[in-house]
Amino acid sequence: MPTMNPIFNIATKSDLEAAFEHYRTHLLECHNLQSMNKLNKAKQIFATYLGFENYAQAEHYVTEVPFVESLLHKILKADTFTKEELHLIENHANFHLWNSSDYFDLEFEATYRTAEESGGERESVNIHFTIDRTHDSGNYYLTIGTNEGEGWEPDFDMDIVDSTDWRATAIDAIAQQKLNSPIFKEFHDTYSHVYDKALEHIGMLQSVLLGRAKS
Repeated sequence: MPTMNPIFNIATKSDLEAAFEHYRTHLLECHNLQSMNKLNKAKQIFATYLGFENYAQAEHYVTEVPFVESLLHKILKADTFTKEELHLIENHANFHLWNSSDYFDLEFEATYRTAEESGGERESVNIHFTIDRTHDSGNYYLTIGTNEGEGWEPDFDMDIVDSTDWRATAIDAIAQQKLNSPIFKEFHDTYSHVYDKALEHIGMLQSVLLGRAKS
């Protein structure tokens, strides 16, 4: 039997139903994919996206296969990282702990100009994964920004949830930002290869934080 794509944090039938409705609404409203108006067709598309042959197979999987807690939810529950967990995140996604006070902040840097090229400081596109510790539920989000050598400047935040593809969310957010800001569009288009690398590592981060061990 196929297994759930490890980027998804879907453990129960209610999780599956909620993720389906989110996915369906997103494709209808953001991509105008009219085939999602047909319920059975929409469920088939969603099941294929998850890695299953059909929706019934996905329902069977979340009903019958034992659930093992994700690394992200272990961290949220404990409100801390172990050295082993940080080592895992650093090795598999190249995100490093940047702050651990009233919020946890994991950072990934992708250089777009070296110090030699800029004539000063190294310049980078930065991705921050932040867990707000002031929320009981452990609110978390992604932020894309840049560092021109004098400190990190955020461009925009992205709300994310367990059951969606974080990389796809970031792609959509970048596309929207390019429409809203000609300056950002010009910068992105100049260093698109750097943003591609950052997007790849967003996918890696989700995989390590929400990867599943199913028995």
